[in-house]
Amino acid sequence: MSDNTNKSEQQQQMKEIFICADVWLGIFDFLSPVELGQKMALISDRLDVLVDVHFKSREWSLGLMEICRLDDGTDAEIVNVRSGEVLPIPQGPLPINVIGFEEIKISYVDPTVIEFLQRIRRLFDSSGTTVWIATLNNQSRSWEIIRQKLWPLVNDNICHLSLESSHLNRLRQFSPAILCNCANLRSIDFHGLLPEFPAEDNVGASSAQALAKWLLTPRGDGLPKTLCCGFYRGGMKGLKRSFVNASEPVNFIIKFSPKHVYFVPFELKNNLTGERLIFRRFSGDKWLLVRCPIGREEDKWTKWEKEAIELQWSSQWNFISICFNDSDIGDCAQSKPNMDVVKTYMNRNSTNMCRGICQKNFGRRWGSLYKYNVRPTSLEA
Repeated sequence: MSDNTNKSEQQQQMKEIFICADVWLGIFDFLSPVELGQKMALISDRLDVLVDVHFKSREWSLGLMEICRLDDGTDAEIVNVRSGEVLPIPQGPLPINVIGFEEIKISYVDPTVIEFLQRIRRLFDSSGTTVWIATLNNQSRSWEIIRQKLWPLVNDNICHLSLESSHLNRLRQFSPAILCNCANLRSIDFHGLLPEFPAEDNVGASSAQALAKWLLTPRGDGLPKTLCCGFYRGGMKGLKRSFVNASEPVNFIIKFSPKHVYFVPFELKNNLTGERLIFRRFSGDKWLLVRCPIGREEDKWTKWEKEAIELQWSSQWNFISICFNDSDIGDCAQSKPNMDVVKTYMNRNSTNMCRGICQKNFGRRWGSLYKYNVRPTSLEA
């Protein structure tokens, strides 16, 4: 009885104190989606409408989440890494105003996980993704799932790739020219040998030769490719020889961060291609090998070199980490799902789920995965 009285008094007070919509919308920026959807929207019909307007007029990103196996081992779940909240896999369509994500860590895979990733595929396409593969090299079933189900989702728009040399061997089993087939791939964090020459990516070529082929293939936008090497095992002579004998120009930056290795700076010129190959120390143990025009635009190249030095893979947005092994695969993860059942379920539930995202149940399903609104749009839009 007292609860009903308090609620009635609260609603009466809201009627007596009129606050314009613009003020409310400004206040909503400081509240979490859960607070808005599960608390503010329930106070009055007017606030319910304004909360709905707020959600529809903002662009959102999903936060840091991990796809895991339930404790009982029967199904998949999503963990909001920062809050620790455990959620079921969202079944509804992705809201149109979700434009990106911080990180998706895939530690378990089954058919529901594959379907979920396929539903949010436009996030991988809308802006460049960073992919880190940590699956063990001897996990054959896992690599088959990566080949069949996961790689096609990111292949067209992957910008950054981090992997071991053994992982590159695995990827090249999908396609020997897999690196060059990723048209937007701009940087690779490679834990292995330096590129080997001649640069080739045919079936008989080594992975180090395929890496050289990717490095020496110019991008259509003219931006330099970046290769990050955590340690050094030789190979500088091959890079020098390739540069001196080159007949076509190409831009790239190779970053070295080896410890306890003594380097000697150098600079070479190739008058035929109009280029310089510069190797110098920047700060601490960070060295850059830069292939650039002799008369380069200093402002642009200074910016690109700084980006290469400061690049932190773990802080990249739209980061996908693939770290499941064969023991982390649910039943029939490689089998084709019954799409008639999936479509029937989604059609039956999509309307309610969309309303749950944007209004009173916003804190459930998708809402609890949101980090914050990224960029407000005009109310008229």
